Amino acid sequence: MNETVFKPHAVSLSFRDADVESAYQAAVLPRMRWHGRVATILGMLVYALFGALDVFHVPLHLQGLIWQVRGVEGVLVLALLAWSWHPRYTAPQADLALMLVGGVAAMGMLVIFWILPPQALASYYAGLLLITFYTYNFIGTRFVYALGANLTLLTAYNVVFGWLRPGPFDQWVSHNLHLISANVLGGTAAYFAEYQRRRLFHVEQGLKVDRLHLQHHALHDALTELPNRVLLVDRIDQALTQSRRSGQGGVVLFVDLDGFKLVNDTHGHEAGDDVLREVARRLRDCLRESDTLSRIGGDEFVLLSLGVCNEEQLEALSDKLLQVLEAPYVVRPPRRDQTVVVRISASMGACFFPLEEGEAHDLIRWADEAMYSAKRHGGAFSVWSRAA
Repeated sequence: MNETVFKPHAVSLSFRDADVESAYQAAVLPRMRWHGRVATILGMLVYALFGALDVFHVPLHLQGLIWQVRGVEGVLVLALLAWSWHPRYTAPQADLALMLVGGVAAMGMLVIFWILPPQALASYYAGLLLITFYTYNFIGTRFVYALGANLTLLTAYNVVFGWLRPGPFDQWVSHNLHLISANVLGGTAAYFAEYQRRRLFHVEQGLKVDRLHLQHHALHDALTELPNRVLLVDRIDQALTQSRRSGQGGVVLFVDLDGFKLVNDTHGHEAGDDVLREVARRLRDCLRESDTLSRIGGDEFVLLSLGVCNEEQLEALSDKLLQVLEAPYVVRPPRRDQTVVVRISASMGACFFPLEEGEAHDLIRWADEAMYSAKRHGGAFSVWSRAA
């Protein structure tokens, strides 16, 4: 994934690829849950501290009403906080819930402003600015949700105190200037912060893809895409561990192509590569998903199979493999207009497991020895035994 491809939607910052957006939301959800809970609790504490101003600016007969408003807000915010433990608290519901925490605080503050005497507004007005920055930069919701909440707050403030209950014009202008400035500064900071988080996620995803790509190539044969010797040894080690624990046996089968060198010498290496790819495909089609087929050399393949535990089962498997391998191959040699048909066969050697001793490399070596024994004696396959 190239960093230059990072082009989210301009306002929402959502990734244009829905799958990438879902992956991002899943990745940030644990942080959002924890961050949102902490921010909600701290926000409630700071909000409650504003009640200390009531002693100086609120008539005694109004203090109970104002605390009732704060109580209703607290119940709503606690309900949103409790929701964060629900399994369905995922995007976009989580972002909406965090936005509503700031929105409830803002609407509650406006209700208190309506109740307060006009001369007391100056002492409480800073709360609206704090809520603006809180929603943008602290609660943890996405920029686009915080923007919606704060634009709603700005609009509501102007409806209430610019139209329904207008105060001094210079005060109204001053309050709007501060609110708009808080939106510009807080919103810009929130936008750039989310942009950088998403860009970092994009880069990390690209690195992850590259890492998996490199890991795949480090563990697979470049020509056939089959597991290479490194991955084969790991799979055999796992099979040995499982076999010794469960008692279920298996086999390592070494396959060496007969006549392949002639294909290379006669028709060229490109034709030989085509044959190897077709051999890999045919062998793979004969196997179960739980089996492992590996190419460990030029024309050498190794099969790992759990459940093939005796010579009768092995003979049935080897006959099946020989049948598909000996079918003709159609290749197009370089600098020739027509295709040609070639034929090859194979020699096989097997080693059953589990054994009292021996690890993955030993099983491969013993299966290789059995294969050479088959070649020497003119047989299709041979089984390794300690006595031999």
